[in-house]
Amino acid sequence: MIGQIRTPSNYTFQARKRVLFHQLMPTDQMTIAIIDKYPIVQSGIQLVLKAHIGITNILVSDGVATFYQKYKNEKPELIIISLSQQQGVSHFQTLGFLKQFYPLSPAILYDEPVETSIAHKYFQLGITGYVAKTDALTELIICAQKVINGGCYISTDVTNAFVQDISTFKNKDGKKTNTRLTSRENEIATYLVNGQKTSEIARNLQRKVSTISTIKASIFKKMKVSDILKLSHAISQ
Repeated sequence: MIGQIRTPSNYTFQARKRVLFHQLMPTDQMTIAIIDKYPIVQSGIQLVLKAHIGITNILVSDGVATFYQKYKNEKPELIIISLSQQQGVSHFQTLGFLKQFYPLSPAILYDEPVETSIAHKYFQLGITGYVAKTDALTELIICAQKVINGGCYISTDVTNAFVQDISTFKNKDGKKTNTRLTSRENEIATYLVNGQKTSEIARNLQRKVSTISTIKASIFKKMKVSDILKLSHAISQ
């Protein structure tokens, strides 16, 4: 089933401890950490958590180290983190620090999809939820609820990216070839070459115009094109 995953056995005991703990604590008494470079993202996540889950005690920071320095005595019941804006250390080091500072706090990665081999390492380092920033915010709500109750969750866009990555095949020369676009990017690219504007695509897919614009930019970058005409030509090759 899309959205749910099986976790490594070494997380089972910790997951059970979290379930028992959270069954005793009302949601509105939980402390949630949001670690993201951009204040607008921090604010957006806060609004979603407050409106749909009832969480009001939310702590924010732009990095793991700064969060730890600022809130040394806090032990959040959930951490939502973006790795792509963390500077100075690798993503793996960042998650290592997170696990070191908060070994019992479940963490959700709220970022762009990565290759399955890298994502696997993320989960080994303690991530129990993964939501793409291109996903609808309802995915983040569902993920937070699952993880708070001791479960794990992977969003639709992340799952699609994994499936696309796994579907590596060999061409006639025996060399491995990967399709360059995710299933969502392929869908939007089709709309674009058919003449639809980003606002029309956003309305059709019930997404924000800014989200479609971000995906469009990613498509152009991957396909190494600068306009729709060149994109149409590249896709037809």
